[in-house]
Formats: sequence, C-alpha cells, structure tokens
Amino acid sequence: MREHEPWTVYDFPVQYLPSIRPNYHPPTFILGASLTLDEFVSYAKHVNLFPSTTPCDTESDWPIHVGKHLAEVCGLSEYFGDDRPTLIPLHHVHTKSQTPYVLPICTNYSFGSKFPLRQCERLLDELEKANISADISWFLGDDYSAWEGSDSFDWSDQYFATHS
Repeated sequence: MREHEPWTVYDFPVQYLPSIRPNYHPPTFILGASLTLDEFVSYAKHVNLFPSTTPCDTESDWPIHVGKHLAEVCGLSEYFGDDRPTLIPLHHVHTKSQTPYVLPICTNYSFGSKFPLRQCERLLDELEKANISADISWFLGDDYSAWEGSDSFDWSDQYFATHS
C-alpha cells in the first residue's frame, strides 16, 4: 500500500473505499493538494493572512484563518453541506513524495456520492494564483500504521471477498 501511494484521482483503488458491509474498514486516505510548508506560508502571505511581524498569541492561529479562507474559496460547504466544518487544515502525511503536507478536500470516509471535482479545481486554481504548482492526489493517512504489521495490510483480497 505505501509502495504505491500517492495515487492520482484516476487510479485510486476501489478497495480502499469503506463499505457498509461489516468488518471492512480500510485505512484512511486523504484526497488533497500536496505542497511544502514553505509553499503554505507563501500562500498565506499571498492572501495577506500571514502575520507581518513576529506572531503573538492573537496571531498564532493564522493557519486556521488560511484553512477557513481556502474552504470558503473552494466551496467545501457545497460538497459537504452545512453540517461539516468548513476548514481546509494543513495536514502532514507520511509519503514517499517530496511534498509532505496536504490541503485535504475529503477522505475515503467522507467521500460523497460524487467526486468533488469543482472543489479540487478551485483549490488548484487558488494555489496557482500564488504561483504554487500542486496536484490533487490520494495520500495514506496517519492511521495506516495500525494495519502495517497485519496480514490484511493489502486490502484487495478482503475487498473482493466481501464484494463477490
């Protein structure tokens, strides 16, 4: 599983989507735009949400303001509805790629009935305005380590057994 991530939006294995069938709960995967910490700071400066001086207690929550701004620009409430928090937090992922942070749109557990294409496009457009080139991919979440040592770390067999 870790050898093959991150996946593009076109090649994410269906067996990693959760099922309503009992005992089929794959690890969490995050769909989002990957970037570096420097790129995130650069974006915050681009939208004037980064403190111009040494941050004090009242300015230390600038990443939250950036996350709320991104959620609004991307239209997350359109995808999730009003009952979900409207925040795109900077999330660290353990990946083999050179960009260890992700701005998540959804996870395989919060994935709706249709792909959040509009939200992904808006996120990429917004980052591009700040001269940040990013891609939307699926990344393995932090909970993968709970399955790493088990025989079911490759979920393909279990998926096909429960869906046949």
